[in-house]
Amino acid sequence: GKARGSRPSGPGRKSAPDCPYDLLVMTGQPEAGQGDGRAAVLASSRSQKAHRRGKASDLTLDLSVDERLDEGFSAPSLTPLALGIIGLINLVDCINDTIMQPYVQNMVARYLELPKDDPRVASDVGFVVGVYHLCEVIFPFLWGYWADRYGRRPVLLVGLVGSACAPLMLGLSTSMPMIYISRMVDGFFCGNLGVAKTYLGELVDRSNEAYGFSVLVVTYALGLAVGPSIGGFFAEPAKSWDSFRGTLFETYPYLLPNLVYSLVVWAGCVVAALTLRETLPPSQRLRNRCLGTAGTGTEWSEIRNLTKNSSFMITTTSYALQVAYFTVWLQNFVLVAQVPAESGGYDLRPSELASCQNMSSIGLLLTGVWVYPRLVDWLGDHSVYSWGG
Repeated sequence: GKARGSRPSGPGRKSAPDCPYDLLVMTGQPEAGQGDGRAAVLASSRSQKAHRRGKASDLTLDLSVDERLDEGFSAPSLTPLALGIIGLINLVDCINDTIMQPYVQNMVARYLELPKDDPRVASDVGFVVGVYHLCEVIFPFLWGYWADRYGRRPVLLVGLVGSACAPLMLGLSTSMPMIYISRMVDGFFCGNLGVAKTYLGELVDRSNEAYGFSVLVVTYALGLAVGPSIGGFFAEPAKSWDSFRGTLFETYPYLLPNLVYSLVVWAGCVVAALTLRETLPPSQRLRNRCLGTAGTGTEWSEIRNLTKNSSFMITTTSYALQVAYFTVWLQNFVLVAQVPAESGGYDLRPSELASCQNMSSIGLLLTGVWVYPRLVDWLGDHSVYSWGG
């Protein structure tokens, strides 16, 4: 029906989608002659004052019916191109995690001006790797907040652009503070990986769900191979190829691998900008913005309910422990592999370490594509997950 107490819009008043004190809720078909179909639900002057004092629960809401915002919107379905974009985002996160592994110890030792087997080098390597993952832990909630209010597509595109720029910052770094800042920026933009998985979940249905999410396993395995390969074979190029001596790449020995990686991500950005479609209807985005402004607490209530679900907490905790184990094991291997032989390490060069990582990724790819799907069909999800852990 019509909104009661509505006021004419004008230059002195904020637009409706900003919802400073007005709550717009789009839930149905508008009546004829309602202009652009936007229904403004205005709180009384008393309720507005209560809202400004933070007492959002005092707001009295009138729900208007409006589906016109969704005219022309159609939810996309799973296509090979959309699946490829989501796979690329997952691949970007894995490459960000692994591209430094072949050369991170050399890089830290270079800028600390210490030998590679110095304990301070190992300590700073841990911080360089850890700060990226710390940002991935902190910022997904912010990316999810933006994705619910402004749509999945813009959030995914912004994340890709940031992931294309951050490696260049790392490659041009000349000090440890610059390395830390570039890794924090990289971790911030890769925090939208959860949005990518949400996007994929909105594309699939029962008939293609297993196929769609199996791509995440494949791309992660590819990232374990591609990341170390780029980092190992292109780092310090002036030491391997005479043509790079006396060039920018000798001044910045870790720029080339990050430049190659950045160009790949930029290509993905262009394809995503041209092909990626929004999955969240306009009315839902507007409703989320308005409810978020009103501070109803619905989202926090849902999160609290999840934490009370024992199955959810057990599954989440076990998954977190498995990821932690894999990360710790991988980083320890990288450190030991590059320590000089006289200090008890293997003294592997970046290219040799990249080859070792490639073997690991091949094993993951084989088990993820051929072994585990057959075991799931035979034993079921729970048994395979329990024994795999």
